[in-house]
Amino acid sequence: MKRLAGLLLTIVAFCAVPRAASADVFGFGCYQMANLPNCLALEAQMRVVVTQSDPDWLSFKFYNNAPSGSTFFIDGVYFSDPPPSLFSGATIINGPGTLFTTGCSPSDLPNQWGATYCADATAPGKTNGINAGEYLEIKYMLSNPKTTSLSTVVNALWANTFDIGIKVQGFSNGGSEWATIGNTVPEPATLALFTLGLGVAGLRRRRLGARKAS
Repeated sequence: MKRLAGLLLTIVAFCAVPRAASADVFGFGCYQMANLPNCLALEAQMRVVVTQSDPDWLSFKFYNNAPSGSTFFIDGVYFSDPPPSLFSGATIINGPGTLFTTGCSPSDLPNQWGATYCADATAPGKTNGINAGEYLEIKYMLSNPKTTSLSTVVNALWANTFDIGIKVQGFSNGGSEWATIGNTVPEPATLALFTLGLGVAGLRRRRLGARKAS
């Protein structure tokens, strides 16, 4: 009986421990390659972590894992959520060193990619963008929490019916690049790895925006 009681107490205690929110990690691939070294640097360092800790909201946390001293930064983040829309309303949560506001210039990626929401770094972008070691969070309200969840959004990313883009500037050669979501990469043991710049490589998925132009 004592062993059984001890086992029950262990089970109750285990169930009482708060669970970490489920998460998926995505990399980015260059949308229109202007410079190969710039693209390789971008694809190795930029990540977005998608989590759901509340039935009504999803969090998109953009990380720049470039080494300290790197000059390139994320100047704009873009979402393409065509009808039937998965989301309704976004909230910007700036991280230390970032200052983004709703609205972008330009308002869309090239070739009529199809942005439905975007946020830009307040000028000067180099100061307020997502620089090396920094992050930005966009919280998005689900349009129908009863039928939509993290897995729904992840499936939409894989099916190309929902997309995320970024504008990266400040490369050492003066160039800039557009990038869209890449294939998912394995979730690390802890998301703290991303703040340390230890993101893992993802498989690149090049997209030319053809589906948005149709």
